[in-house]
Amino acid sequence: MKTQVRIRLDMAAAAAAFCKANPDSNATTAAIANRLIDLSTRATALLEQQRLGTASTAAAVGDKAKLRADVTQDLKALMKIARQAARKHPDIGMHRRGPITRGSGTEFYTKAHASLTEATALKDVLAPFGLTEPLLTSLGQNLEAFQATLTRKREGVVSQVGASAQLETICHEIMGLVESLDAVHAARFKNNAEQLAAWKSARNVPWPGSGVVDGEEPKVLPATATTPATRVDGSKAA
Repeated sequence: MKTQVRIRLDMAAAAAAFCKANPDSNATTAAIANRLIDLSTRATALLEQQRLGTASTAAAVGDKAKLRADVTQDLKALMKIARQAARKHPDIGMHRRGPITRGSGTEFYTKAHASLTEATALKDVLAPFGLTEPLLTSLGQNLEAFQATLTRKREGVVSQVGASAQLETICHEIMGLVESLDAVHAARFKNNAEQLAAWKSARNVPWPGSGVVDGEEPKVLPATATTPATRVDGSKAA
C-alpha cells in the first residue's frame, strides 16, 4: 500500500474516533461525521482483506515452488521409463516433447498433466519398464496440489489489488470529509480551545521525517545546480 494512503487512513481513524467521542447534535453536520466513521470502518476491513491477500499470495508462491520441484522429480522418473519403453515401442513419444519443466505455472501444469494422462493410458505398456502405481499417484496428487496453488495465488492477487483500488478511492473521499469537518469544528469549538486543539491533533497527517502536517505531502526541493563556472572556479581553487 502507498505510504500516503496508509498515513491518511491512520489519520481518518483518529478523526473518526474524535467524532465518535464528540457527537454533533446538528443532523446535517453529524451526517458528515457519520460518513467519515463508516468509511474508516470500511477501510479497516479492506486493510485486513489486503493483508490476507498478500499473505495468501506469498504462501501460494512458496508452496508452488515446492510442488513444482516435486512434480518435476516425478516427471523425470516418468520420462526415463518412457525412454526405455520407446526402444521396444517406438510409437511412445512423450519423452520426445520439449522440456516440461519450463514455462509459466499454467503451461507447466498443462504439459505435466498431459504426460500423466498419457502415462495412465499406457500404464500396462510402461509397467514392465518401471512404471508403478505409487509414481502415478504421486504425480497426480502433486499436480492437483500445484493447480490449487495457482488458484490461491490468482485469488490472492485479485483480493489484494481490489482492496488497494478501493482504499485509494476511500482515501480521496475521506480527505474531502475531513476538510468539511475542519470548517464544522472550527465554528463548533470556537470557544473551546482544548477541543479544537484535540480535533486538529486528530486530523493532522504527519509525514515521517518531514515535519509536514495537515494533509500536505512533503515537498522535495531540487538540488542546487552546479554551473560550468562553478566547476572551473573549483578546479582553480584546487
